[in-house]
Amino acid sequence: MAMIPKRKGSSKMLSPMTTRKHAIALHQFFDHLSEHGWISGRPVKFDMPSTREAPAPRKWKPGSQDKVTQRIVGLLEKAKTKPGKKNRRISEAENYRNHLRGWMINTHIGLRLAEIQSLRIENIDLDTGHVMIPGSVDLDGGLDNKGNPFRVVCNSKSGRNERSPIPKPCWNFLKQDLEESGRTEGWYLARPDGSCAYKTPEALGKVFERHQKAVGVFGEAKRSHGARVTIGTEMGKENIYFAQQMLRHRDVKTTLASYVAETPDEVREAIDKVSEGFQKPEDFESRNDEKVM
Repeated sequence: MAMIPKRKGSSKMLSPMTTRKHAIALHQFFDHLSEHGWISGRPVKFDMPSTREAPAPRKWKPGSQDKVTQRIVGLLEKAKTKPGKKNRRISEAENYRNHLRGWMINTHIGLRLAEIQSLRIENIDLDTGHVMIPGSVDLDGGLDNKGNPFRVVCNSKSGRNERSPIPKPCWNFLKQDLEESGRTEGWYLARPDGSCAYKTPEALGKVFERHQKAVGVFGEAKRSHGARVTIGTEMGKENIYFAQQMLRHRDVKTTLASYVAETPDEVREAIDKVSEGFQKPEDFESRNDEKVM
Protein backbone atom coordinates (compact mmCIF):
# COMPACT_ATOMS: atom_id res chain seq x y z
CA MET A 1 0.00 0.00 0.00
CA ALA A 2 2.91 2.32 0.73
CA MET A 3 3.96 1.94 -2.91
CA ILE A 4 0.61 3.04 -4.37
CA PRO A 5 0.71 6.45 -6.15
CA LYS A 6 -1.49 9.22 -4.72
CA ARG A 7 -3.03 9.67 -8.15
CA LYS A 8 -2.77 7.86 -11.45
CA GLY A 9 0.50 8.84 -13.10
CA SER A 10 1.79 10.67 -10.02
CA SER A 11 5.30 10.07 -8.64
CA LYS A 12 4.11 10.76 -5.09
CA MET A 13 3.09 7.79 -2.96
CA LEU A 14 0.31 7.56 -0.37
CA SER A 15 1.20 9.39 2.83
CA PRO A 16 1.81 7.40 6.06
CA MET A 17 -1.45 8.67 7.55
CA THR A 18 -3.46 7.70 4.45
CA THR A 19 -1.87 4.26 4.55
CA ARG A 20 -2.84 3.96 8.22
CA LYS A 21 -6.42 5.02 7.42
CA HIS A 22 -6.82 2.28 4.80
CA ALA A 23 -5.13 -0.33 7.01
CA ILE A 24 -7.45 0.49 9.92
CA ALA A 25 -10.48 0.17 7.60
CA LEU A 26 -9.24 -3.25 6.49
CA HIS A 27 -8.72 -4.28 10.14
CA GLN A 28 -12.35 -3.37 10.85
CA PHE A 29 -13.47 -5.32 7.78
CA PHE A 30 -11.64 -8.50 8.81
CA ASP A 31 -12.84 -8.15 12.41
CA HIS A 32 -16.41 -7.88 11.09
CA LEU A 33 -15.96 -11.08 9.03
CA SER A 34 -14.49 -12.89 12.03
CA GLU A 35 -17.27 -11.77 14.42
CA HIS A 36 -19.92 -13.18 12.07
CA GLY A 37 -18.02 -16.44 11.58
CA TRP A 38 -17.43 -15.82 7.89
CA ILE A 39 -13.69 -16.43 8.25
CA SER A 40 -11.83 -18.69 10.67
CA GLY A 41 -8.76 -17.98 12.67
CA ARG A 42 -7.29 -14.73 13.84
CA PRO A 43 -8.03 -11.74 11.55
CA VAL A 44 -5.13 -10.30 9.58
CA LYS A 45 -3.20 -7.48 11.26
CA PHE A 46 -1.02 -5.19 9.15
CA ASP A 47 2.15 -3.41 10.14
CA MET A 48 1.20 0.28 9.98
CA PRO A 49 3.39 3.39 9.71
CA SER A 50 3.93 5.23 12.95
CA THR A 51 1.77 8.27 13.67
CA ARG A 52 5.04 10.12 14.23
CA GLU A 53 5.57 10.05 10.47
CA ALA A 54 2.54 12.27 9.93
CA PRO A 55 3.39 15.83 8.80
CA ALA A 56 2.53 18.66 11.17
CA PRO A 57 -0.89 20.20 10.47
CA ARG A 58 -0.73 23.50 8.56
CA LYS A 59 -3.25 26.29 8.95
CA TRP A 60 -3.89 29.22 6.64
CA LYS A 61 -1.94 32.41 7.30
CA PRO A 62 -4.01 35.45 8.29
CA GLY A 63 -5.62 36.94 5.19
CA SER A 64 -4.96 33.99 2.85
CA GLN A 65 -8.52 32.70 2.85
CA ASP A 66 -9.79 36.27 2.40
CA LYS A 67 -7.71 36.59 -0.78
CA VAL A 68 -9.51 33.59 -2.26
CA THR A 69 -12.89 34.95 -1.17
CA GLN A 70 -12.16 38.35 -2.73
CA ARG A 71 -11.07 36.74 -5.99
CA ILE A 72 -14.24 34.66 -6.29
CA VAL A 73 -16.45 37.65 -5.42
CA GLY A 74 -14.65 39.76 -8.02
CA LEU A 75 -15.11 37.12 -10.72
CA LEU A 76 -18.76 36.72 -9.77
CA GLU A 77 -19.50 40.46 -10.00
CA LYS A 78 -17.72 40.66 -13.35
CA ALA A 79 -19.62 37.65 -14.70
CA LYS A 80 -22.95 39.23 -13.73
CA THR A 81 -22.35 41.99 -16.31
CA LYS A 82 -21.78 39.54 -19.17
CA PRO A 83 -24.61 38.31 -21.40
CA GLY A 84 -25.43 34.63 -21.00
CA LYS A 85 -24.26 32.18 -23.66
CA LYS A 86 -26.77 30.05 -25.52
CA ASN A 87 -26.97 26.30 -24.98
CA ARG A 88 -25.11 26.45 -21.66
CA ARG A 89 -26.62 24.53 -18.75
CA ILE A 90 -25.20 27.01 -16.25
CA SER A 91 -24.14 30.63 -16.62
CA GLU A 92 -20.68 31.86 -15.73
CA ALA A 93 -22.13 33.93 -12.88
CA GLU A 94 -24.03 30.98 -11.40
CA ASN A 95 -20.88 28.89 -11.73
CA TYR A 96 -18.86 31.38 -9.67
CA ARG A 97 -21.75 31.65 -7.21
CA ASN A 98 -21.37 27.93 -6.55
CA HIS A 99 -17.63 28.44 -6.09
CA LEU A 100 -18.35 31.10 -3.48
CA ARG A 101 -20.99 28.97 -1.74
CA GLY A 102 -18.64 26.02 -1.40
CA TRP A 103 -15.70 28.15 -0.29
CA MET A 104 -17.73 29.96 2.38
CA ILE A 105 -19.04 26.67 3.83
CA ASN A 106 -15.51 25.27 3.93
CA THR A 107 -13.84 28.38 5.33
CA HIS A 108 -16.36 29.27 8.02
CA ILE A 109 -17.84 25.91 9.04
CA GLY A 110 -15.04 23.53 8.11
CA LEU A 111 -17.16 20.96 6.30
CA ARG A 112 -15.27 18.33 4.33
CA LEU A 113 -15.42 18.32 0.51
CA ALA A 114 -17.87 15.41 0.33
CA GLU A 115 -20.08 17.06 2.95
CA ILE A 116 -20.16 20.30 0.96
CA GLN A 117 -20.78 18.56 -2.37
CA SER A 118 -23.71 16.58 -0.87
CA LEU A 119 -25.16 19.48 1.17
CA ARG A 120 -28.86 20.06 0.61
CA ILE A 121 -30.75 23.28 1.29
CA GLU A 122 -33.19 21.55 3.62
CA ASN A 123 -30.23 20.65 5.85
CA ILE A 124 -29.30 24.31 6.35
CA ASP A 125 -31.28 25.40 9.41
CA LEU A 126 -31.00 29.17 9.71
CA ASP A 127 -33.51 29.23 12.58
CA THR A 128 -31.22 27.26 14.90
CA GLY A 129 -28.04 28.33 13.10
CA HIS A 130 -26.82 24.83 12.25
CA VAL A 131 -25.92 22.76 9.21
CA MET A 132 -27.13 19.17 9.46
CA ILE A 133 -24.80 16.44 8.12
CA PRO A 134 -26.68 13.17 7.47
CA GLY A 135 -25.01 9.92 8.47
CA SER A 136 -25.56 8.67 4.94
CA VAL A 137 -26.46 10.25 1.59
CA ASP A 138 -27.16 8.20 -1.55
CA LEU A 139 -29.32 10.20 -3.94
CA ASP A 140 -29.82 10.88 -7.63
CA GLY A 141 -27.44 13.72 -8.47
CA GLY A 142 -29.00 14.60 -11.82
CA LEU A 143 -26.88 14.95 -14.97
CA ASP A 144 -23.13 15.62 -15.18
CA ASN A 145 -21.31 17.83 -17.72
CA LYS A 146 -21.74 15.20 -20.42
CA GLY A 147 -25.41 14.69 -19.71
CA ASN A 148 -24.90 11.36 -17.99
CA PRO A 149 -26.83 10.52 -14.79
CA PHE A 150 -24.86 10.10 -11.56
CA ARG A 151 -25.46 9.60 -7.85
CA VAL A 152 -24.22 11.64 -4.91
CA VAL A 153 -22.93 9.41 -2.13
CA CYS A 154 -21.54 10.60 1.20
CA ASN A 155 -21.18 8.85 4.55
CA SER A 156 -20.24 10.83 7.64
CA LYS A 157 -17.08 9.62 9.35
CA SER A 158 -18.99 8.80 12.51
CA GLY A 159 -21.71 6.96 10.61
CA ARG A 160 -24.41 8.99 12.35
CA ASN A 161 -26.23 12.27 11.82
CA GLU A 162 -24.17 15.29 12.89
CA ARG A 163 -24.52 19.04 12.93
CA SER A 164 -22.20 22.05 12.90
CA PRO A 165 -22.96 25.58 14.11
CA ILE A 166 -22.96 28.35 11.51
CA PRO A 167 -20.89 31.40 12.53
CA LYS A 168 -22.57 34.79 12.14
CA PRO A 169 -20.70 35.99 8.98
CA CYS A 170 -21.56 32.76 7.17
CA TRP A 171 -25.15 32.84 8.50
CA ASN A 172 -25.59 36.30 6.97
CA PHE A 173 -24.19 35.06 3.65
CA LEU A 174 -26.40 31.97 3.59
CA LYS A 175 -29.52 33.94 4.49
CA GLN A 176 -28.96 36.49 1.72
CA ASP A 177 -27.99 33.85 -0.82
CA LEU A 178 -31.04 31.66 -0.15
CA GLU A 179 -33.38 34.65 -0.21
CA GLU A 180 -31.98 35.82 -3.55
CA SER A 181 -32.17 32.36 -5.11
CA GLY A 182 -35.65 31.67 -3.76
CA ARG A 183 -34.79 27.99 -3.37
CA THR A 184 -36.01 26.04 -0.34
CA GLU A 185 -34.87 22.51 -1.19
CA GLY A 186 -32.47 20.58 -3.39
CA TRP A 187 -28.68 20.62 -3.67
CA TYR A 188 -27.10 23.76 -2.25
CA LEU A 189 -24.44 23.66 -4.96
CA ALA A 190 -26.75 23.17 -7.92
CA ARG A 191 -27.21 23.75 -11.61
CA PRO A 192 -30.34 25.59 -12.82
CA ASP A 193 -31.90 22.23 -13.80
CA GLY A 194 -31.56 21.01 -10.19
CA SER A 195 -28.60 18.71 -10.79
CA CYS A 196 -25.81 18.69 -8.22
CA ALA A 197 -23.14 21.10 -9.47
CA TYR A 198 -20.26 18.66 -8.87
CA LYS A 199 -20.16 14.99 -9.77
CA THR A 200 -17.44 14.23 -7.20
CA PRO A 201 -15.91 15.94 -4.13
CA GLU A 202 -12.61 16.01 -6.05
CA ALA A 203 -14.18 18.23 -8.72
CA LEU A 204 -15.03 20.77 -6.01
CA GLY A 205 -11.51 20.44 -4.59
CA LYS A 206 -10.08 21.33 -7.99
CA VAL A 207 -12.15 24.52 -7.95
CA PHE A 208 -10.60 25.55 -4.62
CA GLU A 209 -7.17 24.65 -5.95
CA ARG A 210 -7.47 26.88 -9.02
CA HIS A 211 -8.46 29.93 -6.99
CA GLN A 212 -5.72 29.32 -4.43
CA LYS A 213 -3.10 29.08 -7.18
CA ALA A 214 -4.41 32.27 -8.79
CA VAL A 215 -3.84 34.32 -5.62
CA GLY A 216 -0.55 32.62 -4.72
CA VAL A 217 -1.53 30.78 -1.53
CA PHE A 218 -1.77 27.21 -2.85
CA GLY A 219 0.33 24.82 -0.76
CA GLU A 220 0.35 27.08 2.30
CA ALA A 221 -2.23 24.70 3.78
CA LYS A 222 -4.21 21.80 2.35
CA ARG A 223 -6.75 23.11 -0.14
CA SER A 224 -9.86 22.14 1.91
CA HIS A 225 -8.51 20.45 5.04
CA GLY A 226 -6.56 23.65 5.81
CA ALA A 227 -9.84 25.31 6.84
CA ARG A 228 -10.45 22.60 9.44
CA VAL A 229 -6.91 22.99 10.80
CA THR A 230 -7.34 26.77 10.95
CA ILE A 231 -10.66 26.47 12.78
CA GLY A 232 -9.24 23.86 15.15
CA THR A 233 -6.15 25.94 15.90
CA GLU A 234 -7.98 29.21 16.51
CA MET A 235 -10.76 27.64 18.57
CA GLY A 236 -8.21 25.53 20.43
CA LYS A 237 -6.61 28.71 21.75
CA GLU A 238 -9.87 29.38 23.57
CA ASN A 239 -10.89 25.84 24.47
CA ILE A 240 -9.75 22.61 22.82
CA TYR A 241 -13.10 20.99 23.61
CA PHE A 242 -14.89 23.71 21.62
CA ALA A 243 -12.63 22.84 18.68
CA GLN A 244 -13.40 19.14 19.13
CA GLN A 245 -17.15 19.80 18.97
CA MET A 246 -16.87 22.13 15.98
CA LEU A 247 -14.84 19.58 14.01
CA ARG A 248 -17.11 16.73 15.19
CA HIS A 249 -14.37 14.47 16.53
CA ARG A 250 -15.26 11.66 18.91
CA ASP A 251 -11.94 11.94 20.71
CA VAL A 252 -10.18 15.17 21.59
CA LYS A 253 -6.88 13.39 20.88
CA THR A 254 -7.76 13.49 17.18
CA THR A 255 -8.24 17.25 17.38
CA LEU A 256 -4.93 17.73 19.15
CA ALA A 257 -2.92 15.37 16.93
CA SER A 258 -4.07 16.31 13.45
CA TYR A 259 -6.11 19.52 13.54
CA VAL A 260 -4.19 21.97 15.71
CA ALA A 261 -1.10 23.64 14.23
CA GLU A 262 1.78 24.91 16.33
CA THR A 263 1.45 28.54 17.40
CA PRO A 264 4.94 29.63 18.54
CA ASP A 265 4.11 33.36 18.59
CA GLU A 266 1.11 32.82 20.83
CA VAL A 267 3.14 30.52 23.08
CA ARG A 268 5.81 33.23 23.39
CA GLU A 269 3.21 35.86 24.31
CA ALA A 270 1.64 33.54 26.86
CA ILE A 271 4.93 32.66 28.58
CA ASP A 272 5.89 36.34 28.66
CA LYS A 273 2.67 37.07 30.55
CA VAL A 274 3.36 34.20 32.96
CA SER A 275 6.94 35.32 33.47
CA GLU A 276 5.82 38.85 34.33
CA GLY A 277 4.21 37.44 37.45
CA PHE A 278 7.43 35.90 38.77
CA GLN A 279 9.36 37.76 41.47
CA LYS A 280 12.46 39.45 40.09
CA PRO A 281 15.40 40.89 42.08
CA GLU A 282 15.29 44.61 41.35
CA ASP A 283 19.00 45.07 42.07
CA PHE A 284 20.20 41.97 40.16
CA GLU A 285 22.71 43.84 38.02
CA SER A 286 24.17 45.84 40.91
CA ARG A 287 24.62 42.73 43.09
CA ASN A 288 26.18 40.91 40.17
CA ASP A 289 28.71 43.78 39.73
CA GLU A 290 29.64 43.58 43.42
CA LYS A 291 30.44 39.86 43.14
CA VAL A 292 32.68 40.50 40.16
CA MET A 293 34.59 43.19 42.08
